[in-house]
Amino acid sequence: MPVAPVSQIKASVKVEPREQVERLRTLLLGPEADQVIQRLVEKDQTTLVTEVISEALEQRASKDDSLAQSLSSVVDAAIDTSIKEHPDRITNVIFPVMGPAIRKAVAAALQDMVQNLNQVLSEGLSFRSWRWRFQAWRTGKSYAEYVLIKSLQYRVEQVLLIHRETGLLLQDVCVPQIAREDPELVSAMLTAINDFACDAFHKDQQQCIDHIRFGEYTLIIVAGPFAMLAGAVRGTPAAEVTTKLSEIIEKIHLDHASLLVGFDGDKTQLEPVQGLLKTGLLQKEAQRGRSVPWLAYGFIALAVVGMGLWITRTYQVYDQQRQVMQALEQQGMVILDQKRVGRSLQLVTLRSEADPSPQAILGQLDLTGFQVSVEDRVIPVVEKPIPVAEPSPRQQAIAQWQQTVAELQGMRLHFQSASSKLVAEDSAVLASMVVKANSLADLAEPAGVTDYQLILTGFADGTGNEATNRQLSRQRAQVVFEQLQANGVVAEKVLLWGLGALPASELDGDEQRIVSMQVLYDQ
Repeated sequence: MPVAPVSQIKASVKVEPREQVERLRTLLLGPEADQVIQRLVEKDQTTLVTEVISEALEQRASKDDSLAQSLSSVVDAAIDTSIKEHPDRITNVIFPVMGPAIRKAVAAALQDMVQNLNQVLSEGLSFRSWRWRFQAWRTGKSYAEYVLIKSLQYRVEQVLLIHRETGLLLQDVCVPQIAREDPELVSAMLTAINDFACDAFHKDQQQCIDHIRFGEYTLIIVAGPFAMLAGAVRGTPAAEVTTKLSEIIEKIHLDHASLLVGFDGDKTQLEPVQGLLKTGLLQKEAQRGRSVPWLAYGFIALAVVGMGLWITRTYQVYDQQRQVMQALEQQGMVILDQKRVGRSLQLVTLRSEADPSPQAILGQLDLTGFQVSVEDRVIPVVEKPIPVAEPSPRQQAIAQWQQTVAELQGMRLHFQSASSKLVAEDSAVLASMVVKANSLADLAEPAGVTDYQLILTGFADGTGNEATNRQLSRQRAQVVFEQLQANGVVAEKVLLWGLGALPASELDGDEQRIVSMQVLYDQ
């Protein structure tokens, strides 16, 4: 079938431009062209951006750092906001890193502290340290500075980076806590000295003085093509110092050669070399034998000897006090009170007139260096001769009186532990005591007794403290007194004492918890 020329088709069919576009779109995209275009229009714009943003950022970052500069403020603000709103989140993130870092830092600090403490104890209490203190005082230096001089072989105290062409100081570092010299002045003088030496000896300006020694300092100079490095060393420097300074100047030329060649006076551009310069602050301690802290050992020995003497004297005082108490108790004395102050003992004793005096007993003991003062309380004993002839009524009354008194003084009323309650077995003893105490009133006049006094003395065992024992012993005496009074004994005739526990008593506990009676009378 013959086909008409295109020109004829165009001439025969008149088509509007818009219709031509629609027909072309239908031919290219098919009958569903409208639906495809609608889906593209309605597609999420965010999705379209996410499909290309990573490639766009990567391409821009590969060209220059403008993207990083633009995003830095946004990222900083986002981090600040995140930390303020969610502090727990940042804590959880950095915890795995900060925990080990903190522990490592603390361990290192403790190790340094222990090492410094050992060094201080070793050096501070030795004869050498005192000799160094005297020499430091004599030379007008501080002790710390003198120790540094004696204990270090060398130390690089200051490192200066100097521009060779201009002689300007580029950067400098120094060890902390030293008297720092003006680095600008040192740089200018060093440059002047080097130029003078080159001019005086007709040397090439590219050559440089390698070291200068003055006093205890040595200035080591290492030169490069565009800058030179000067290190101020105290002591005797080793070859490793020059090697280290050479490595530093080579590293500076390798990393910052362009800045050194085109140096325009702006030192801030070379601030990154500060860390590298600090690696040149070397030091090495002098090798010496381990010193023996004889002074510390002497102090320890004196402390041990003093402690031994104190223990020995304390034991001697205790043993002498024990001997005194034992000797008095064996003679039947009652220790009413005792108080020891240092090597002095104060006693209050109660004894019968027939017993030997405490001074006589103590005179038989070896109490060297130990003083004993005694307040002696004596209970008088009246002894009447018994006539051979038939006793008269008065004599019979006296004998009966004395027998009753002896029986009363021999009675012991026992009490229950930690209580003022009488034991059941001694109820009969209490009844007998009441009867005999009442009989004294009838026997006093026939026996010629003008006055008498009944003394009830309560005791306690040593299980409680002193105040409790005194109170309990008096309560026990009070119980007996009330029974006597209830059964006719005149209250004015009875005197109560609560003596508490018997010091260093060898009696059983039952024999310590008692109330006894003493009868004092006058004929």
